[in-house]
Amino acid sequence: LDWGYYSKPPAIAWQIWLGTHLFGNTELGVRMVSGLFGIGLGLAVYRLAKLCQLREDVAFWSGLWMAIIPAGWLGSLLAITDVGLILFWTIGCQEVADALQKRRAISCMRLGGAVLVAALFKWVAFLFWPLLVSFLLIYRKETRFMLGQPLIGAMLLSLLALVPSFLWNGTHDWATFRHVYAILQGGHGESKGNFLEFIGAQVLLVTPLLFVFFWISFSLLKKKQPLACTFLFWVGSSSLLFAIFLAMRQKMQGNWAVFAYPPLVVVAVREIFLRS
Repeated sequence: LDWGYYSKPPAIAWQIWLGTHLFGNTELGVRMVSGLFGIGLGLAVYRLAKLCQLREDVAFWSGLWMAIIPAGWLGSLLAITDVGLILFWTIGCQEVADALQKRRAISCMRLGGAVLVAALFKWVAFLFWPLLVSFLLIYRKETRFMLGQPLIGAMLLSLLALVPSFLWNGTHDWATFRHVYAILQGGHGESKGNFLEFIGAQVLLVTPLLFVFFWISFSLLKKKQPLACTFLFWVGSSSLLFAIFLAMRQKMQGNWAVFAYPPLVVVAVREIFLRS
């Protein structure tokens, strides 16, 4: 084990270390924690829908659909950084949805801790903050109660995820930061985008039917709905659209926007039940 690695924060290595110590130095040991995270993701999406005060059937199918689409079950099968990121990103969405529905301040420890752990898997978890803050500013009349010290505290707490990587990079010529910078400049050294390839990957990750309903769900912006659902739509669609925009300019891997899907699954399933 180490505090960091060339292209990744340390949590994926910690996860594999835990699995192999519990279940042996075997393929099962390497993958076991990912399997548990995958089960947790389906349950987390179910609970996310419930915290939005959606019906039991909507919550059930949201959790089940997240578990059976490739974006869900591939994470359960493979020991990769995505599954930890997605699970704790979803837990962060839970805290925001619950706060919106109950009109209360954010819990610094719950939200900051969720983003902290997600960022230990992938730094892209920090995108949660500009998405949340922009949502709160756009809907500031309805969300004024969420702005303040608890939110700032949650942001600061999540930054502790950078400490292990700083410790490692300080003795390794800042390799991870140079790697991330290179990706942001051109996507694995390639300046040419891969828009159609990226869109095709997204369709495969969520199945064509669910992908279509994601875009149908844009109509939700014109409907009266729980504010928590509006947040889920915002955080999911903004993440996905941003990734699609980047794919026009540089090469993007298909899994780089996978964290957008748990909130969008809830929105899409709600849309399906509204139209059925």
